[in-house]
Amino acid sequence: MEHYLFYSEHSGVDCTLWRRRSPKVRCLRFAYVFRSKPKENVYVKEPMALRVLVVDDNQDFADSLAAWMRLHGHTVLVAYDAASGLRAATDLMPQIIFHDIAMPDMDGIEAARRLRSDARFQSTTLVAVTAYAESTVLEATKAAGYNRYMRKPVAFDVMLDVLNEVASGTAQ
Repeated sequence: MEHYLFYSEHSGVDCTLWRRRSPKVRCLRFAYVFRSKPKENVYVKEPMALRVLVVDDNQDFADSLAAWMRLHGHTVLVAYDAASGLRAATDLMPQIIFHDIAMPDMDGIEAARRLRSDARFQSTTLVAVTAYAESTVLEATKAAGYNRYMRKPVAFDVMLDVLNEVASGTAQ
C-alpha cells in the first residue's frame, strides 16, 4: 500500500490518498483520509484545468498519476502504449503530455519525434517520465523535443509545479 499527501482546492482539505491493489478485482481502490485545512500561508490556488495525456506501460503508475491530476481538476486521458498514446493525443489535443521513455512497442523518444513532426503539437509541453538517469537519455529526450525530464518516482510537488507552469503559460 502506498500513500501520497497533497492539498486539493476542490476538496478544500489536506488529503492522504491511499492506493490499494485488490488481487481479486485487479483494480485500484482509493481511500481518502481527510485532515484539517492547512494554514493560509501555504495555500496555493490551483490554475485552470488542463487537458493532460499520460502515456506509460506501468498501469498502476499511469492510473495513480491520472487520478491525482483529476483530483486537481484536470481532464486526463491515459494510454498504456505509445501507439495508443499517439492516437489519444490526436483525439484530446492535450496541452501537456507525460510520456514514459521505455515502452514495449515504441520508445518515448520515437513518439516525441512523431508528435513534434506534426504542427498541431508544436506548442504542446512534452514531459519525459522515466527511471533512467543516464546523461545520454537526458540528451536524447532534449533532441527528440521533450520540454522537461522527470525521474521516477516523481514527486507530486514537482508535478504540480509543471502543471502550474503550463496553465499559467510560463512553461519552457
